[in-house]
This record gives sequence, C-alpha cells and structure tokens, in this order.
Amino acid sequence: MFDYLTYPFFIFAGTLALSPGPVNLISLMFGASCNAARAAPFIVGGAAGFGAVWAVAAACTDFLNSISPATFDLIKYAALAYFLWLAYGIIQTKMPPPTGCTERQPGPVSGLVLALLNPQTSISAMLAAGMFLTQPTTLVQSAAFGLSYMAIVIAGTSLYLLAGTLFQQVLTHPAVFGIFRYSTAGLLVFVGARIL
Repeated sequence: MFDYLTYPFFIFAGTLALSPGPVNLISLMFGASCNAARAAPFIVGGAAGFGAVWAVAAACTDFLNSISPATFDLIKYAALAYFLWLAYGIIQTKMPPPTGCTERQPGPVSGLVLALLNPQTSISAMLAAGMFLTQPTTLVQSAAFGLSYMAIVIAGTSLYLLAGTLFQQVLTHPAVFGIFRYSTAGLLVFVGARIL
C-alpha cells in the first residue's frame, strides 16, 4: 500500500498516537481509577473515530480542501463546546473508593465524538494523506489507511491505559489525582482554545 513510505508512515502515525492528547490522557486517568476492561469501549470508540477521519481524508483530500471556511468554523465551535463539557466532567470526577470504581465509564460514543470533533485529527489526517498516499486513492486504499491508523491508535491508547493501571498507587494518591485531573481538564480547555 505505501511501498517505500511504509516505515516513515508508521513512525509518523506512531508518534501521533503516542502524543499526550485528550483520548490518551483520559485513558490514563481511567486506567488509574477503574479497571482497564471497563475503559475498552471508550478506547475502541476513539480509535474508530480517528480511523474514520483518516479514511475520509485519504479518499477525498481534494474535496476537503474545497469546503467552505464557514463550515469549518461551525465545527470549531462545536468542538470547543464539547471539549469544555468534557473538561467539566473530568473536574467533577471523584477519587474511586478502595473497593473499586463505581462511576460510569465513558463509552464508545464518547471516544468517537472526541476523536471526530478534534480538528487536529482532520489536520493530521490530511497531512498524512498528502505525504504518504498518491491522490486519487481507491476505496480499498482509503479504508486500509484508516484501519492502519485505527490499529496504531488502539495500541497507543492501550499503553496509556496500561500505564494508568501500573501506576495506580501513585496516580490515585489524592494530591496527584487532583493535579492530574485538573491538568487533564486544563489540556482540554487549552486544545479547545487553540481550535479558535
């Protein structure tokens, strides 16, 4: 699919997938506060969102470049509102009891919406499609491009979840949990502000 660009693609995509973005930090937080299996739907939803955006970008990079700027402005405001709502929810998260997590985990829809509404997802997808694919692409190539990134995201996000589980004792210390909770919410607000 990528011939000589395969290795650079996986380096690029792996770096993006391991960067401390909203989906990864939320996975780390829930890895620390709940059992990892309950966070799996959120991770799969987020990865599916990333994969879908990358597949669409691969299929129609030329079309995406022709969309009205007003449409992108509307998406930016929707993303900002969602990020602020998500940050508020993270701030409201309470320390889990020693017996285990009783709070409801975010599901696949939360992860999917977070990935779809993050404009950085679209920007990185169009950049990657432009660098690693020859336009126009076939439907199979576009799907393979999206599925490849989806698998990389699942691996990267799972590492954050695993880190949260392994460092649960440190991350669930009241002071550390508070700092982490507010810094995660702050990052979401910062990313949302950068959108505008």
